[in-house]
Amino acid sequence: MKVITLLAVLILVILTTSCKKIRDDLLPQSSSKLYCQAILNPDSAIRVYIGKTTGILNMEPSFINDATVLLYENNIFIDTLSHET
Repeated sequence: MKVITLLAVLILVILTTSCKKIRDDLLPQSSSKLYCQAILNPDSAIRVYIGKTTGILNMEPSFINDATVLLYENNIFIDTLSHET
């Protein structure tokens, strides 16, 4: 009986001390950078997503809706892509 009680107390101590809250104020701050993601399919329109990188704990989308996207092929300007919803 003493062994079971000791084992139960040990498991309880391990469970209560192993849970830790992530403190985002201790994480290093990094600068946000632009990214571009393009989806090209032969039988559909080109989809381009422009956004800013965010921290791992940030759940908000970081898309930029008012960006101007210029399309070039071999350093020759082809078209300006427009935003569609």
